[in-house]
Amino acid sequence: MKVELVNRSNPPDKSLTLQKRCLKNASGFLHYHPEFELVYISNSTGTRFIGDSIERFGPDNLVLIGQNLPHLWMNDRKYRQQTTKSQAEVLEIHFDKACIGNSCFSLPELHPICNLLENSKRGICFSKKIGAEVAQEMWKMFDLNDFEKLLALLKILKYLSDTDDYQLLSSTGFIQPFVKSRNRRLDYVYEYIENNFREELSLDTVADMAHMNKASFCRYFKKNNKKTFSRYINELRIGYACKLLIEQEFNIAEICYRSGYNNLSNFNRQFRKITQMSPTGYLRKYNLDYVSMR
Repeated sequence: MKVELVNRSNPPDKSLTLQKRCLKNASGFLHYHPEFELVYISNSTGTRFIGDSIERFGPDNLVLIGQNLPHLWMNDRKYRQQTTKSQAEVLEIHFDKACIGNSCFSLPELHPICNLLENSKRGICFSKKIGAEVAQEMWKMFDLNDFEKLLALLKILKYLSDTDDYQLLSSTGFIQPFVKSRNRRLDYVYEYIENNFREELSLDTVADMAHMNKASFCRYFKKNNKKTFSRYINELRIGYACKLLIEQEFNIAEICYRSGYNNLSNFNRQFRKITQMSPTGYLRKYNLDYVSMR
């Protein structure tokens, strides 16, 4: 499945685009665009592809998609049959930072929204409760003038930035580059990992960069990341491997080595541990789910 760039830019006289789509015979393709996208599923079920995340979706599904993150909503068969009366109904808002003003994001009052948009690089799925509440505000926007729509969007983003009732979808390895932390000691480590995770990584070297011995660094890293250093590295490598699998430019053996693994058996073992499926199974699921919608 190839990833395609699509034009979601707003008209010259608009800062955001709000639309409702009713799709009886839905089809689509994996795509990306430089605009942010807030999507609410009013009526539909199917499979959702966000980066390297493949999950089921249903009504009240609300997702914020960051800039240039590949995505696709594939409706179930009943929404695609010629004889069906079922219609997939979707609300969408496309916008970019310019609609609020890039300089405005330096304001401390807007820092929570900045963090929200930063996290959206991985795709953010909010709870059904949050989705239903935000949908009410999105429906109201259709009755507003352009200026009022802009204020309404800002209020929605502020509301979403204040909740912790969400999950990040795509892996960090898929969305490079890394996001800077607020911990200077770890920033040097992250930068080193970003440049070298596809090579052999030495724990001694990384611990020295943090001015710690290995045991202290491992404890410190786990405390700050809620996972071990080795798990963190494997998640990055497997996320990157998923990206290469989706792009379909290399075979699995070559992807293994390009992702930082020295042998195929260890690559397969780590891939299954993190994704709960083999590389072949992941590729088959991605492709078969996509083909089934054609």
